[in-house]
Amino acid sequence: MNILDFLQQSFHLTDNGMKSAQLIEKLTKESFTYKNDYIIKKSSNAYKEELTIQKEIANSTSSAMPGLEELINALSCMAPDAIISMRFIDGPNWDGRIFYDEKNTLTGVIIGKKKNRDWKTPPNWDGSEEMLKTYNTK
Repeated sequence: MNILDFLQQSFHLTDNGMKSAQLIEKLTKESFTYKNDYIIKKSSNAYKEELTIQKEIANSTSSAMPGLEELINALSCMAPDAIISMRFIDGPNWDGRIFYDEKNTLTGVIIGKKKNRDWKTPPNWDGSEEMLKTYNTK
């Protein structure tokens, strides 16, 4: 199921959420599913800090992460202690994460191009390539 249908099935999409989903659909043209059953909850501020570090890593490695800047901006507009849930998504060539609030309203989606398709995401992944390498080479 394409990303737009996938998101509409599970979340309330605001205008910004709809635009983000449409851009990702246009970019990927892939079907997405949930990668696993993990739902990780943190404050909007904790996610904003984590994603800011991931943005620096992506920029330093010239890795495209569509949706990242928009998600950081959306989190910046929220109360710092607002609870945000995150789930991992998976497609044939892209994977990513979906962020949403307690009312099931989509906050944002970020995706990244898969470099090693057989690799799995480690539990409590910090966003670093080093942690991915360590987890998948053991």
